[in-house]
Amino acid sequence: MKHRFIAKRFWNDVPNAFSAEKAPEFTDLINLTYGDPDFTTSELILEPTFRDIRAGHTHYDELCGYTELRDKVCEYLKEDYSIDAERKEIYITNGAGSGLFFTLESILDDGDEVIMHTPYYSPYPDQIEMSRGIPVGVDTFEADGFQLRADLVEAAVTNRTKAIIINTPNNPTGAAFTRKTLEDIADIAARYDLIVIYDMAYASLSFGEAFIPFSNLPGMRERTVTLGSASKEFAMTGWRVGFNYAPDFLIERMKRVNENDTIMASSIAQRAYLHAIENRKVIRDEITKVFRERMEYAYGRILALKNISALPPKATFYLFPNITATELTSDEVTERIYREAHVAVFPGSAFGASGEGFLRIACTQDMKTLEEAFDRIAKMDIFA
Repeated sequence: MKHRFIAKRFWNDVPNAFSAEKAPEFTDLINLTYGDPDFTTSELILEPTFRDIRAGHTHYDELCGYTELRDKVCEYLKEDYSIDAERKEIYITNGAGSGLFFTLESILDDGDEVIMHTPYYSPYPDQIEMSRGIPVGVDTFEADGFQLRADLVEAAVTNRTKAIIINTPNNPTGAAFTRKTLEDIADIAARYDLIVIYDMAYASLSFGEAFIPFSNLPGMRERTVTLGSASKEFAMTGWRVGFNYAPDFLIERMKRVNENDTIMASSIAQRAYLHAIENRKVIRDEITKVFRERMEYAYGRILALKNISALPPKATFYLFPNITATELTSDEVTERIYREAHVAVFPGSAFGASGEGFLRIACTQDMKTLEEAFDRIAKMDIFA
């Protein structure tokens, strides 16, 4: 909106999918929009965190994060992903969103371009622009399994390109990039001297091939910033905690940025993250098992409907079904599902123009609720 007290760069601002909320009109609404797991953070995390609070872990600590936690992140990266990280390369963040903000503020000059694959996680372009950069979208396609094509990435590179954001497993498509895809991007990054920002928020939710750390590819450690998050891996969305793994000179710059933002990640959330990592195998295995079952169930229900199709689930808890056969826009289909079935999903267009013709369904409700949601959708004339 235009107002003399609002910075002019925001006068024509368009809300992204996550900020454009509307109040539910139906008391029986089933919400399959947001990526917020329906189960509460594990008692294996809660109980020791309560003890830490009572023991006095409620004060400022190191700006980069508790030494104990940073060492635990290094241990986790080594044991789970064969990443040889050092403490000086770890920065504890207020979740991957803050991690991206610290990174962009640290690397971008005015007018620098950042390549991102589309459909994209909605805050990406906003964060790039707020850091005075220019977002450059490179489309991915259902016919390619939403893999990122190297030829299209290279065609988007200019003399102002500074970085590439890679998000795999991917929100919103649910795709998991193959080693060949990542090696092709690594080759481009090396040849054009680009930084790669690697968002691994859904790393633990890969149902097929194991997650591939980008920094482990030849020559990529010195040019990769990895964004980690507790949110999806440990059902800790509200705790707002994660980490950046990056070359130490970038970590020092991020520290300066955060000195003028939140100063440091919440001491309480950091303690919770420490206990999550310590108990990760038990907690994570159960979460992954639940989401895989839900995804397979929802995929089966979609296959039984007409005018809608989807790729088999590979990762995350998002399905990205194609609804072009309805001959309606994503917004129109989303609105009809909302009005007729009382089920809320996101239109694919919320994730960029290349998302038009798709929906994003978050399988973040229990199986009984998912069953009820698809029973309602199956009664709609466009799908029956």
